[in-house]
Amino acid sequence: MSVFGSRLLTGSVLAVIGLITVKVLMALFGAIWGFLSFMMFTVLPIALVVWLGWKVLKHLGNDKKPAYD
Repeated sequence: MSVFGSRLLTGSVLAVIGLITVKVLMALFGAIWGFLSFMMFTVLPIALVVWLGWKVLKHLGNDKKPAYD
């Protein structure tokens, strides 16, 4: 094999490895972005509503006077 052929083969192998690496990183960042979007737009609003409802119920159920009065 000539010098040019070995360089071409080495470059091709490195290019394929680079493309696979880029594809894996894009998939990883896409999965992280999808998970964070799911948390932000579905779980977080539900948790906020539950937390606010808990605070309102706790406030409405507190009819006794404070001990320091």
